[in-house]
Amino acid sequence: MQHERIAYHRNSKIPLSNAVAEHGFARVGLCPTAGRLVNLTCAHTSSRCKLVNLIKKIPDDLVAPQTREGWIRDIKDIDFKIVSLDVQKSDLEVRHAKVKKAQLSNETPEGKSEIKEIEKRIEQVVTNYHVQVTAMSNLQEKINRTISVREC
Repeated sequence: MQHERIAYHRNSKIPLSNAVAEHGFARVGLCPTAGRLVNLTCAHTSSRCKLVNLIKKIPDDLVAPQTREGWIRDIKDIDFKIVSLDVQKSDLEVRHAKVKKAQLSNETPEGKSEIKEIEKRIEQVVTNYHVQVTAMSNLQEKINRTISVREC
């Protein structure tokens, strides 16, 4: 799950500040543009919208309208989940950076347990993201099989 993440100092592991950034931390860029254009599981892609538009153009004699609508519903559901997980991960990373910075500044000694909890939640978000990657892959296979069988 690649997205714009918070940058940390190489040696000290202190989150890097950026007064201009929305949350006050420097960020490492988004996934590469080329990947964003084609990766159906990227949170920043437009490819899911393109796929929906292509599905809408499939003729009724090739795929039944209710089948197409089911695929579109599934794509939109996966899209919502992927984008939501990306936002959750970003929010958790900001919280992690704030707690880490406070802990390293000795402002909050109990920060270690909170950091571990945030890291655990980030792992859960990544796991949930992989569930959506699998769901999208399965849907792609289903669409490909259906269209390939109908074309023969």
